[in-house]
Amino acid sequence: MPATTVIPDRDELSRRIAAADPDRVVPGLYPGILKMAGRTLNGSGVAVALSLAIAEHTRGPQGDHTPPRVYEALLMKLLPDFVNAIVDDEPVRTEALAKLEAAHPG
Repeated sequence: MPATTVIPDRDELSRRIAAADPDRVVPGLYPGILKMAGRTLNGSGVAVALSLAIAEHTRGPQGDHTPPRVYEALLMKLLPDFVNAIVDDEPVRTEALAKLEAAHPG
C-alpha cells in the first residue's frame, strides 16, 4: 500500500503555497490547490490534484480557453516547488515528484 499523508488545512496550505510562489506568479492556481486541503493523499493523488489545478486554471471561467502548450509547460515546471512546500512526508513527496516528472518529462 502506498504511503499517504494528510494535506494541511486550508489556512496552513494557503500559507505554504504563497511561500512557494513568493512573487505571486501564479495566484490563479491557488484555488485549485486549496481543494486539496485536509485530504489524505498518496503521491499519485498529489500529482493528479496539482495537475488538475493547472487544467482548471488554464481552462478559465468559461471552460473554453485553450492555452498555449508553452504556458502549460511552464506551469508544470512550478509544481515541484508546490509539492515540496505542501507535502511533509518524504515517501509521498518523492512519489509525487516522480509521477509529475514521468507525466511531464524535462
